[in-house]
Amino acid sequence: MKKLLTFYFLYSISSFAADDIRIQANISKVKVFQNQAQITSFIKGIIPAGNSIIIVENVSPSLDPQSIQIGGKGDLILMGNKYLNNYSGTAVSPKMKVLNDSLRLINDELRLISFNQEAFEREKDLLKANYSTASTTIANTSDKVKAMADFFRIRMADINSNIIKNERAANNFKEKIVKIQAQIAEMNEKKNQPVGEIWVNVSSKTRTNFELEITYIVGGAGWSPVYDIRVKDTKSPIALSYKANVWQQTGLDWNNVQLSLSTSNPSQGGQKPELYPQMVDIYRPQPASVYKNRVMDSAVRIEAMPSAPSMEEAVSMADMVTITENTLAVSFEIILPYTIPNGGKPELVDIQNENFSANFIHFGIPKYDTDAFLTANIIGWEQYNLLPGKANVYFEGAFVGETYIADNTVSDTLNLSLGRDKKINFKREIIKDFSAKKTIGANIRESKAFRITIRNTKKENVDLILEDQIPVSKNSEIEVLDADFKGAELNAETGKLTWKLNLKSNETKILEVKYTVKYPKGKTIVGL
Repeated sequence: MKKLLTFYFLYSISSFAADDIRIQANISKVKVFQNQAQITSFIKGIIPAGNSIIIVENVSPSLDPQSIQIGGKGDLILMGNKYLNNYSGTAVSPKMKVLNDSLRLINDELRLISFNQEAFEREKDLLKANYSTASTTIANTSDKVKAMADFFRIRMADINSNIIKNERAANNFKEKIVKIQAQIAEMNEKKNQPVGEIWVNVSSKTRTNFELEITYIVGGAGWSPVYDIRVKDTKSPIALSYKANVWQQTGLDWNNVQLSLSTSNPSQGGQKPELYPQMVDIYRPQPASVYKNRVMDSAVRIEAMPSAPSMEEAVSMADMVTITENTLAVSFEIILPYTIPNGGKPELVDIQNENFSANFIHFGIPKYDTDAFLTANIIGWEQYNLLPGKANVYFEGAFVGETYIADNTVSDTLNLSLGRDKKINFKREIIKDFSAKKTIGANIRESKAFRITIRNTKKENVDLILEDQIPVSKNSEIEVLDADFKGAELNAETGKLTWKLNLKSNETKILEVKYTVKYPKGKTIVGL
């Protein structure tokens, strides 16, 4: 039945009137998904009574034919549509016409310059010949010789000046020719690429005006988020600029289109997965010949997927006008029109700007670094529909580095690192009076002690989370004894120590960590 429908549609197109109606489609709206795009174009015109074929030109050659939807206004019936590739390449783009016209005009200018140069050279030769003749015939008086010499000098200077100007102009024109020829060569490389066309089969009882809206999905397009996070100081809210790098290689330029960006990804599919029984059995190796036969049998059962019918059901114009709301994604409607050229080069598009309240906390690990790091905890960030992506972080007007907004964060708090704060310093040193290694009976007791000095040189108080550690034994013969870490919380599994401190302006605090490790004599300990 599908083959009969397809045959009917092809036959109906071929049997229509020879005077096809060709119309250039103007792209007006583009909805960009993460790796696809939906293009909307409009056409309008007049069709005669009876059956007609409207050939819609200026269609992306990378479209998905199954995604074509057509609706509009007019006293006509939409009988079906089909996408075709036009390999004729007869159409000359407006840009190519402009380049060819410019090349022709510049070559005309070069010819005029060449004619002028030739005239000036001949005039120089004529002046030289006349000067030589006149010098032998003219009366030898100083006034006449001087007048002749002045005329010769002035005119030769003027001719030489014009020759130099013409040479400069010619060089400029030649440089322009090289650039234009490079553009033409680049466009000619794409000349053999197919031009997309949609053939729309319509029927009308009378001659009538029509307006059609055509939408389709294309590959070769997408967008990715880019963020700028700016922090004026720890007393001000965080300013976040949400932007998008939009790119497309669809074969057409998107000129001044109404642009929208969607967070959905249609290529992932919307069908929920099924959880099938997980069967467990004992592995029984099979002879190689049996395995090969099974592979061959499975290959025989592979069948080609049936192709979808090319013809849509005959529907009225009103049935083709639909409004779709997707509650599983967020779309950003861009108010100002944007131009996204074909070619794949990303164009930066502003989405939205938001201000966040944040809790600023300093963080430090003196064992590894003598500087503190400023972090910001943002609460309620998930309501702004942020996709995973890189963020450029600026603090007090200076770029401090990059961070990453992840999509697997289940907490309602987003943690951002804002870089080093040189005004909070750490010093971690060994306390020699306590650190010692003693042998007691069959065991060795090795004691360690560290002094951590923290200084806040800022003019304001700061909250600080400081981390250190004590060792954790993985062997029953090794024991960690006499651990002393006043004011810290201990994670017994990891040995991590955490202090939550509030440092006043210009305040210095001292913390101490002490512990003893007991292990058998004659054993070598690693990780101590």
